[in-house]
Amino acid sequence: MFTIDPPLDSLRSPTQPALRAWIERLLAAALVLTFVVSGLLPAWKSLNTDFPNYYLAAKLFRSGYPFERVYDWVWFQRQKDLLGIDQPIVGTVLLTPPSLVLLSPWSSLPPLRAKRQWLVVNVAFLLATILLLKLITCLMWRHVVLLTFLAIAPLRNNFLFGQMHVLVLLLIALAAYLYFRNRHFFSAQLLPARQLSPRAEGPSISARHGSHDRAFHRTSNRPVHR
Repeated sequence: MFTIDPPLDSLRSPTQPALRAWIERLLAAALVLTFVVSGLLPAWKSLNTDFPNYYLAAKLFRSGYPFERVYDWVWFQRQKDLLGIDQPIVGTVLLTPPSLVLLSPWSSLPPLRAKRQWLVVNVAFLLATILLLKLITCLMWRHVVLLTFLAIAPLRNNFLFGQMHVLVLLLIALAAYLYFRNRHFFSAQLLPARQLSPRAEGPSISARHGSHDRAFHRTSNRPVHR
């Protein structure tokens, strides 16, 4: 007499998928908590390195100074002292004009208050990016959160230093979302957003009209004023 072995799926415990889901949720929660404790909360209390550069340049530009003056390091340092910004050294060598002008709406506020509002905006950018990744990938929410916060170090630094990288990530995710919805022209318009973050290295994506299979390709971009 022959016996038929049951399928492997029937041998698995029904509690295994539920257990794995709970482990994934706990890991996602732990990563989010780590990000808040090590990145967001310390960033809320201090200016740190990059944000004073953006803030000071935006404030001077809004006050009517010629934009090229911000690249005069001695003059720029003197303006920092005159405005009483609590930062030992400031500089704009590695920053591009779009990244400096972006903070103009907050340049009338005190530095720390301006950074706190910028952090709130960045949280909104991050949540919008997670939503776009969910729409693009069709993954479960916990998987998207896991993938996002596994990049804990760059996320932490972006918030701690008041950088522009999350905004760039949002615009690239939006470009990908538009591309997959066959909005290739609008997708291509968002790709120069890389200029907001000149120190970000690695391949960028460019759109190519008239081709479905090769509409996106990688190109090497050298950092500005490296």
